[in-house]
Amino acid sequence: MNSSAILVRLNTYKGENIWQDVIYQLDDLDHELTEALDPNYQSDRFALTDGRVFVCHLDIDKWVLQ
Repeated sequence: MNSSAILVRLNTYKGENIWQDVIYQLDDLDHELTEALDPNYQSDRFALTDGRVFVCHLDIDKWVLQ
């Protein structure tokens, strides 16, 4: 899935658990890199196997490509 499509899904999500409903559904989620990028378990960033990293700016509740 291209970055724009992922960002649309992330930024229009209105459910209860974005990780379960959107992020964990991505086939190319890099679990190890995601864990390494978020050692404090803020759940504000994740990585894909191709190296793309998505970050949520919690102050404005918006996901961006880093």
